[in-house]
Amino acid sequence: MWLIWSSLAFAGTLTPGAPVERAAALHVTNGGFARIGDVVSGIVPPTFPVSDIGGSFACDDADTNPLTYSLTAIDLTLAAEDVQLVAGDGALDLTLFLSLGSTPAQLDIAGDCSFLQDLNETCGVELPTTSVVVNLNLALALVPDGAGGNTIAVSASDPTITISPIGNPLSDCTLASAIGTLLGQDEEAISKLLLSFIEPELAGLGAEVETAVADALDSLLIETDFSLGDSTLGISLYPSELRLDETGLMLGLSAAIAPGTISSCVEPGEGTTVANPEWPTLSERAWDSSLKYDAALMLNKDLLDVLLWNVWASGLLCVDVATLGVPLDTGLFSNLFGESFAALFDPANPSPVGVITAPVAPPTAVFYDDGAPIRIALNDFGLDFSANMDDRDLRLFRVGVLAEVGIDPNLSATAFEPALAIDTNAISFTEPYNELVTPGFSAGLAEFIPTVLSSLLPDDLLPTIAIPSFLGVGLKTAFWEPDESGQWMGGFLLLDIENVQPVEVAGCSGGSFGCDGFEGEGDPFDFEAILGCGEAGAGCDQGCEGGESSCATHPNGHRKAGWPGGRVLMVGFFLGLAMARRRA
Repeated sequence: MWLIWSSLAFAGTLTPGAPVERAAALHVTNGGFARIGDVVSGIVPPTFPVSDIGGSFACDDADTNPLTYSLTAIDLTLAAEDVQLVAGDGALDLTLFLSLGSTPAQLDIAGDCSFLQDLNETCGVELPTTSVVVNLNLALALVPDGAGGNTIAVSASDPTITISPIGNPLSDCTLASAIGTLLGQDEEAISKLLLSFIEPELAGLGAEVETAVADALDSLLIETDFSLGDSTLGISLYPSELRLDETGLMLGLSAAIAPGTISSCVEPGEGTTVANPEWPTLSERAWDSSLKYDAALMLNKDLLDVLLWNVWASGLLCVDVATLGVPLDTGLFSNLFGESFAALFDPANPSPVGVITAPVAPPTAVFYDDGAPIRIALNDFGLDFSANMDDRDLRLFRVGVLAEVGIDPNLSATAFEPALAIDTNAISFTEPYNELVTPGFSAGLAEFIPTVLSSLLPDDLLPTIAIPSFLGVGLKTAFWEPDESGQWMGGFLLLDIENVQPVEVAGCSGGSFGCDGFEGEGDPFDFEAILGCGEAGAGCDQGCEGGESSCATHPNGHRKAGWPGGRVLMVGFFLGLAMARRRA
């Protein structure tokens, strides 16, 4: 059954097991993506506390007076000024606009390193407010799975990071003057250093995003079996349409419903009558409305009709009412059917009455724009009545029932609690067989039918599903509206993000740093080169105050692979924070 994937180009009859090509659709508008961006902005922790950063290191093997440092507690401040998630041209584009800064702190530093000798000073430390922009592109595409269905391929680009020039974070010390000299020659020097810390941390972000999005999309796919009386029904949902454009993201799903054994109590015919409509027309507004929505779930009437046909064909609606625990006897029905029925039986000795449901046609779904939005129409739902007369069981009569059972989705911010509603005013009857009683007797069944239907379809038939609170995101509004054709029912959702709270972080403490991780080419800081002190014999007498003597006092007058002697300065600050982050 699962290998039947032929496309239907026109309305007609869907044979058992054939797929509903356009069964359901999930639509997230760009307005909805903007709300998701607001959620991301709201959960970014405003501060990241760092404390007890300190340690010592030697600039090289010959360093006899290693540099020691300690940084008082400091809070890194991080604000997500804007998060933009935009759909278009087959991809999602994610851009985070952040601002980075810090609270004031104090850096104590002492010792020697490179041309900086006999340091023993205290510096003020405060990271100026700095703009950081992170961008990542996420491409989505349908890929055939080789079995007639599709999977969704997710491909994320490597993130690109831009950091605006960072001003001098030190003040009131000699080291601050050295940083000022550095920034005078390259205003992006500290930004480049910070970027060298951040980029390795984000190197695997693209792959992680791919996995997370793929897992989320895979969770929408269903392949399961469930029991229907003595029969088993198999249901499969799989992606068949994917659109990313200015209206947002639309994921269309096809469905295959494989019936189990078809009951002998029904005449199944060729299958389900379907309209096979095109995918619904989408915008950022609900149908026939000016109201914008964040996300929508759209159901095709064909899907529900096929599901109901399978329920009917399985014989689940063919029931002996006596097995439901409803006491039935001639005394009860004498009150319902009137004198012509009562005259057939001795009122002093009521006899049991047998009632068997025998639905001639399958139920179908009907969509409404008021009341219960989804309703199950019972078409020619037959009831056969029998009783013991003259010591033998006789068929008394048959009643045909036309009725509607409403399904109210009842979706709130905290739970999905679908409920059944039987509209007694929408029940009507036919009398195809009534030889023993006067015509018109069925009018007395108006109050009895809800009892039978309630027994067949109890209130707890549909499950109640609690909606978990995710980072404070809730459901603000859910409303249901069919499209103009009556073939698609849309559930339009607005999210409530008023209670989104920032993620709490414990911060880091006890960090230190060393020279590993900055070996080889691409060293973030080389103050000797920046300030004009190169390798011995290559300009040591140029650019350094004091001429050659300043370079001569440096115990590492030539470049040492792995840790050039002049590369400390603010590395103590930034690298200390980076190491602390890695230990968190």
